[in-house]
Amino acid sequence: MGIGYVDDAFFHSPDDFTYEDTYNGFMNWMENVTAAMPYMVLPGNHEVECHSSRCVLHSGLHESLHNFSAYNARWRMPWKPSGGVLNMWHSFNYGGVHFVAMNSETDFPTLPRDRLYAAGGFAPSGTYLKWLEADLRVASEERERGGRQFIVVGAHRPFAEVMHDGVCELFVKYGVDLFVAGHVHAYARVHWPKCTAANAAGAAHGGLVEIVAGGTGSEEFPVDKNKYPKLCEKSGCKYRVANAVQATGILRVAGGRMLEYTLIASGNGAVLDHIQLTRPPATGPPPVTALV
Repeated sequence: MGIGYVDDAFFHSPDDFTYEDTYNGFMNWMENVTAAMPYMVLPGNHEVECHSSRCVLHSGLHESLHNFSAYNARWRMPWKPSGGVLNMWHSFNYGGVHFVAMNSETDFPTLPRDRLYAAGGFAPSGTYLKWLEADLRVASEERERGGRQFIVVGAHRPFAEVMHDGVCELFVKYGVDLFVAGHVHAYARVHWPKCTAANAAGAAHGGLVEIVAGGTGSEEFPVDKNKYPKLCEKSGCKYRVANAVQATGILRVAGGRMLEYTLIASGNGAVLDHIQLTRPPATGPPPVTALV
């Protein structure tokens, strides 16, 4: 989501707690967008953090914030119809794509260790990963029947941080095509050969395609730009593109058989990156196009 990054406001106003005021301002600012089209979110580390000195020292503030309280109170994602839990994990269909919103922050064995306060879990042990497999299975079966042809999974943290606990194997088993993340404050596109099924659209590009959409603006651009070449040397991914330019990504589905991602520079409209994922001609019924 990113609005929670206001938890680092102590760099500018050490004695103030501006989380809620800034959240209100963001929601008002985005209302013209959210009133007209779906605006989908998923949890990240800054929806649970508490970095300002006032928040850390005031138990009433950090206790109410630390367990995704503001995030779950302000948003309503389709977790009930998709069998998820609160806004912590859910899925939905849009056009020819099945989208899965993973939870990179709680409810799996290799939890992040970079927070001041513990968070979660939101369901009994093992529930989240069982849900993830069941959701991917249904999407994969629908694709085999000629329905929606693409499976796109998103999480706040990059794939290197969520690929454990059997997640990589699930992506192979059910043919996930594209993974979209944030967290790293620069743009990157990498490919994961070991986590790609032969029938996944990313296979033709050398592996599961990961888009790290972290280039919307950050003071950490110069540092984060250089993370992925080193990560791929260590983890076995294939590094393709990275930049530290403020930019916006557009994901487009064409004819139900092509998934196209374009990265456009905010300053001058230049195309900074572009990739097309394609499927062979349909042999079954046409893709379902209704928004669910």
